[in-house]
Amino acid sequence: MSNFYESVRSERQLKGLTGLGREKFETLLDSFSESIEELSSENYQLNRHQRNRRPGGGRKGGLSTAQDKLFFILFYLKTYPTFDVLSYTFNLGASKACENVNKLLPVLSHAQSKLKVQPLRKLTKVSDLESALEALDSESTKEVLDSKEDSGSTSPRSFGFKRRLSGYKSSMSRRDIS
Repeated sequence: MSNFYESVRSERQLKGLTGLGREKFETLLDSFSESIEELSSENYQLNRHQRNRRPGGGRKGGLSTAQDKLFFILFYLKTYPTFDVLSYTFNLGASKACENVNKLLPVLSHAQSKLKVQPLRKLTKVSDLESALEALDSESTKEVLDSKEDSGSTSPRSFGFKRRLSGYKSSMSRRDIS
């Protein structure tokens, strides 16, 4: 199978595999294609003294089009499979799957920054992660409490959120199970 994007049959299937619908995928594809060209020309200028062949020479890769490359990296980020599974799915070697992920992640990041849809923060320190999780936890707790007020539910088990957020433990013991 050479064109993976074209083999997707429906909007729902594309969204399930990549996290994007066709319209958003096409928008990102334009920026992604430009980013591939920009970054490959920069790479060529930096490494042209070490090259044995001109750009475009040599064996063609398994992901030949920009569509396939974008589909590949979005599929990887959405499903996060092992490289063995990824290589089987896209008919590549596991080492090539790893190489393509490492090569295409910066291209996707560059394309996202051009579209100004880059994530708001990059976590570089453990303290950054901890503060982000604290903010997320406080937002989640507030949303759960707000939803309970809106629905009028006062049961602590109404959605199962209170148990996870407040450390609520079930009163069931081992004796009750057996």
